[in-house]
Amino acid sequence: MPITSPSDPFLRRLEREAVVICLGLAAVGALVAPARLAGAGSVLVGGGLIGVAYWSVKGATEAALQGTGAGPWRLVKFFTRYAILAVAAYAAVVRLRLPVVGVLAGASSFVLAVFVEAGRVVVTSRRSG
Repeated sequence: MPITSPSDPFLRRLEREAVVICLGLAAVGALVAPARLAGAGSVLVGGGLIGVAYWSVKGATEAALQGTGAGPWRLVKFFTRYAILAVAAYAAVVRLRLPVVGVLAGASSFVLAVFVEAGRVVVTSRRSG
């Protein structure tokens, strides 16, 4: 029995906030960075990397909780995906010469969304009791 359903409103809200925050950071990157396109692009690449990592963890967790999967092959798939993400990050920063700060800002968009949700929980709990 899964802890969260695929249509869990909390996760949907968290995913939506991460996308909005990433797009906002990309807009800031486009305004602040000397190379506007590279600034915005680096944030979007970082957001894409964290998005792939999130959906990887989410899928593996749901499969483990439901008891589906192929045992050790699921771990191989999981770690292979992270190796691919590491190569993609390397390619973005070294080969495409995207600003590291932008890639890190985009990758932080999910963490910022978690902070927003945590703040929402604290404010809601203070109002209710």
